Amino acid sequence: MRRFMFIVIALLFVAVSFSQQFSQPIGVEKARLAVDLLLKGNYDEVVAMFGEEMKAGLTADKLASGLRPALLQVGAVRNRLDPRAQAAGDSLVVTLPVEFANATMNFVVSFDKDGKINGLWMRPAAPPAAAPSADPAVAKANRAIDLVLQEKYADVIAMFSPQIITVLSEEKLRSGLQPILRGSGAVRKRLEPKIQASGGQSVVILPIQFEHATWDFIVTVNSTGDLGGLLARPGIDASVPWAAPAYSKPELFRTEEVTIGKGDWQLPGTLALPTGKARVAALVLVHGSGPNDRDESIGPQKTFRDLAEGLASRGIAVLRYEKRTRYAAAKLGSIKNFTVQDETVDDALAAVEFLRGRPELDPARVFVLGHSLGGYLIPRIGQRDPKLAGLISLAGAARPLEDIIVEQYLYLASLQGNPPEAQEPINKIKADAQRVKALKADTKLAPGDLLFQCPPSYWLDLQGYDPAMQARTLKQPMLILQGERDYQATMTDFARWQAALKDRPNVRFRSFPALNHLFQAGEGKSAPGEYMAKPGHVVPEVIDEIATWIGKIAA
Repeated sequence: MRRFMFIVIALLFVAVSFSQQFSQPIGVEKARLAVDLLLKGNYDEVVAMFGEEMKAGLTADKLASGLRPALLQVGAVRNRLDPRAQAAGDSLVVTLPVEFANATMNFVVSFDKDGKINGLWMRPAAPPAAAPSADPAVAKANRAIDLVLQEKYADVIAMFSPQIITVLSEEKLRSGLQPILRGSGAVRKRLEPKIQASGGQSVVILPIQFEHATWDFIVTVNSTGDLGGLLARPGIDASVPWAAPAYSKPELFRTEEVTIGKGDWQLPGTLALPTGKARVAALVLVHGSGPNDRDESIGPQKTFRDLAEGLASRGIAVLRYEKRTRYAAAKLGSIKNFTVQDETVDDALAAVEFLRGRPELDPARVFVLGHSLGGYLIPRIGQRDPKLAGLISLAGAARPLEDIIVEQYLYLASLQGNPPEAQEPINKIKADAQRVKALKADTKLAPGDLLFQCPPSYWLDLQGYDPAMQARTLKQPMLILQGERDYQATMTDFARWQAALKDRPNVRFRSFPALNHLFQAGEGKSAPGEYMAKPGHVVPEVIDEIATWIGKIAA
């Protein structure tokens, strides 16, 4: 749950007469000099280039306080693109696009007739427009996402149906989408849209490749042409090839495409089966929060594929599958009171039953591994199926989810130096967390009102749920693993698991000092950018820990 505070600098503009004495080539060179000085932090020298009226309205300190936080967030300069210059009334306006690590920004510098700066902006470069579509629903969805990419949230809100507008504010939409846009970098490519019918509505899926991630924007268009829903889920970026880790030994296992579940909730998956072995132990992988694919892809990282191939190479069958909130998102509206049972637990148990029916596998040696939200829900899964051979929690929270969400936002703000502009969204997050805690069965909320993108039924179901304390009531062996650099589920959670289960001899705990939430190694404070950087892998020590533990339990 990433949140980046960002500033678009719109500085004082004063129109004065412009003459041909100050030529475009000279203006371009002066604009380049001004931007170079800004990027170096030489704000006094930039102010010296201002006209008198501009100097009166904008000091070097004001310029620095406005620009410095934005430059910290967009990252290092990657490339400078060709400038554009044009006359605008009596001024010369020069636009200099700059590619940063996390975004492409336009520096716009305006000059008066004497070559003095009378206007200065830094704003996101316009994203590429979508290809025209003859399908009205696709055209409407494209228009909505065009506005999202330009961060014109009020205009997007105006496209929703009257019923949705009553419960979806501009701030709610911004808080859900802005962290995605700010953390993914510049738009690289808009891929072919997909459309499907659902209960008289059209569900349009618009995949977009950004610099650091691929996202699917899912837009629901109703029969009157209004928007009925808009969400984003991690997409699959085929442009970033996944390279198998060294511990993956393809000669030791084979994979098979399978389907788990029944009726509307049939989900495709991949089963990795050790070759040359019969009646082997098997493991189900249960996703974290959000609409995950079977590999639990986050940017170029594929945590579940690492686990599946690494453990299959060690003689353990592994099943991973598409999460319901990704594969069957268009059907979720049919669930009246949506809870974690619908999101996660029911499908995990369906996967277990599938494995028990496979002749190659030992039905008495089926294990479940949950990561993140899946780890948090491991005790519920174990309670529902006492016959499970063992339970594994990777980075499982042990505190109320609303508290975890607040903690994550505070942590991310601290990475930015706690800028003043972060306080308002943090206050909103804290207020929503209190609303979650205050929910009661008879609480009346407007139809469609969501708390942290989930309906009240979701939070009511979790009230009073204490994963670690519920785990004390279980008899199955458990393995609790934690990365010490993880900021999403922290060592505070790990300590709660330890305190609750310390008296159970069949529970093993292990933490890894260098690992983050994806069980990849790093240094210093963990940050969201780690997930979007170059492809990495679950470290071999985690694969070995799990394989060894299952081997001992299943022996």
